[in-house]
Amino acid sequence: MPRHLLQTLPDATAYWVAFSGGMDSQVLLHALAAIRAPLGAPLGAVHVHHGLQDEADAWDAHCERVARQLDCEYVLLPVTVERTHTDGLEAAAREARYQVLRDWLPSGAALLTAHHQRDQAKTLLLQLLRGSGPKGLAGMPFSQAFGRGQLLRPWLDTPYARLQAYAEQAGLAWIEDPSNASVAFARNRLRMS
Repeated sequence: MPRHLLQTLPDATAYWVAFSGGMDSQVLLHALAAIRAPLGAPLGAVHVHHGLQDEADAWDAHCERVARQLDCEYVLLPVTVERTHTDGLEAAAREARYQVLRDWLPSGAALLTAHHQRDQAKTLLLQLLRGSGPKGLAGMPFSQAFGRGQLLRPWLDTPYARLQAYAEQAGLAWIEDPSNASVAFARNRLRMS
């Protein structure tokens, strides 16, 4: 899996993994650390602290520890989430997260997210249910301009099971966000149905 990443990544001044500490982002950071030399640029992990869960400080500590173990720079970005957002807490957290990452991303750097095939399918289904037009039904792009750099989603065509197998084979320990099990969020209801 790590070699596949090399074929998909454009040149950048640095590669930063949007690191929640969950299984997906843990696998992405681990896989990139395994191919660090051919990247030709520094590798780091950036964690957005939403403060929405009681465990948020422990998640930050976990993410920093993993980054240090992989000899990666670690950046913590705290955000305040608008709890009265018209589209709900999940949308507010996503907007706050992307805004702070967009504002922070260094010039010429690439921010990598661990969105995979299942995430892409959920996005398309949600857009369809919302009556989205052609742009929304195109799904998440592999690459797009983002702040002073670019946002990359190298695993949009990678099955979730492949990431899970990698995590288990590598013996990775990751965070399980309890909000991922909540049916209050449309994304989760889709995944569980």
